[in-house]
Amino acid sequence: MPVSRKKNPPRTFKSNPKAKVQGMDSLKAVSERHHEIERALYEQNRKLKERIKELNCLYNISWLVDRGGLEYVEIVHEVVKLIPTAWQYPEITKTKIIIEDRTFQSHGFQNTPWRQECNILLDEQEIGSITVCYVEERPHEHEGPFLLEERALIIAISQFLGRMVGRIRAKEKLLKEQEKLRNMTASLAMSEQRERRLIAEALHDRIGQTLAMINIKLGTAMKENKNPATETSLHEIRKMIGEVLSETRTLTFELFPPVLYELGLGAAIGWLVERYEGEYGLKIKYSETGDWKPMPEELSVTLFQAARELLTNVVKHARAKKVSIDLTRREKDIHLSVQDYGKGFRIHEGKPITQSQDGFGLFNIKERIELLGGNLKIETDVRSGTNVIITVPDK
Repeated sequence: MPVSRKKNPPRTFKSNPKAKVQGMDSLKAVSERHHEIERALYEQNRKLKERIKELNCLYNISWLVDRGGLEYVEIVHEVVKLIPTAWQYPEITKTKIIIEDRTFQSHGFQNTPWRQECNILLDEQEIGSITVCYVEERPHEHEGPFLLEERALIIAISQFLGRMVGRIRAKEKLLKEQEKLRNMTASLAMSEQRERRLIAEALHDRIGQTLAMINIKLGTAMKENKNPATETSLHEIRKMIGEVLSETRTLTFELFPPVLYELGLGAAIGWLVERYEGEYGLKIKYSETGDWKPMPEELSVTLFQAARELLTNVVKHARAKKVSIDLTRREKDIHLSVQDYGKGFRIHEGKPITQSQDGFGLFNIKERIELLGGNLKIETDVRSGTNVIITVPDK
């Protein structure tokens, strides 16, 4: 017998207003949370951009201050341009910097109610100030319309400028001390030359002339001598007097070459050439051009001493047999070059010439030449020798 099955009635769903409201509230909460996250991300991105602007400003100012080669005024002008780029509203930002009674400011700067200021200090003493202002009103932040980070930034910039002024003052002091030292060195060098001249004159006028008279009288005595036993002794004495007289003359020329004062620099260097060729076997090619009218004593003495020092270096260090010397007097300057074809030396790039570096006394020559407003240039190679070129103004 077939079993009858009871059919279930179709299901019907009733709407639940309460559940519907809860679902809408949940979606709204998710949407609001999403907007909050977006706002937070936007704000974080905005703050990050502000910090990047501030860091760029600090980096560029630090680079300007530390790089060297720029004048103090140029640096401050650039800082005035850089500061507005780091503030929150650069289009309405103006800057004024006062350092040691000098004022630098943006075009159109004016003191407005919306400004912040910071003193520039050096050794805890005020030497100036920085003022940053907005020329239009903006919403209130930590300090008026300015951010907390902008206060930290203006303090950092003032510290940079304080250190810059400190460096400038220290450099100026050092340059003044160096100038004093150079002047003292020049004065001592000329005093030394005057002392050399006095000693040379004493050797020539007293000792030299006395020896010459003794030699003459001894010659007369030898002619009148009738005793063959004393003739040999007199010859030996006269020979020794001649040697001492020769040494005295050489020493006189070393201390104070009369040819330098009587005939001029060109003739004096020519005398040096003959002496070094004779004593040291050098082959020296010497060329001299220009009008050798009288020149200041300090100039001629310095160039003569430089030539002598450079030839001494050739003998002591270069191991050269051939040397070329060129002395040229041009319209506004004097050019002296001493080139050897021996053993050169290495100059370390970027390092100044010092006594310890080369041992050739180039440092002293360079200092004396620079005191005269000239310069010294070295071209050297360990295989082909050294050429020292000196150029000084013809005062």
